[in-house]
Amino acid sequence: MEIRKASPADLPMVGFITRRTIQEVYPHYYPRGAVEFFLDWHKDKSILPDIEREEVYLLFDGGMAAGTVTLHGEEITQNMFLGIVLIVVGSLCAIIPGILESRREKS
Repeated sequence: MEIRKASPADLPMVGFITRRTIQEVYPHYYPRGAVEFFLDWHKDKSILPDIEREEVYLLFDGGMAAGTVTLHGEEITQNMFLGIVLIVVGSLCAIIPGILESRREKS
């Protein structure tokens, strides 16, 4: 698995993973109106500023984008959106501390 910062060129991929996860997972936990709110909230125009601030990361598994997360400082400000939900959750959670440490070293 590989993880890297998203670039503006990755916006379509980040948006797709995010909205697909919301469409597939959120209806099990939220009413329809809330799901529609989250889909509206996570349009590309809302995601791009986070990417430009270098706060969005992509997780790749076997060369394919499998998940995305937004980190502000050491806080996850957007949920982890995972294309392969059950397989990748543990891996992404294990990788986040490494991202945070790398960011601290560069500061």
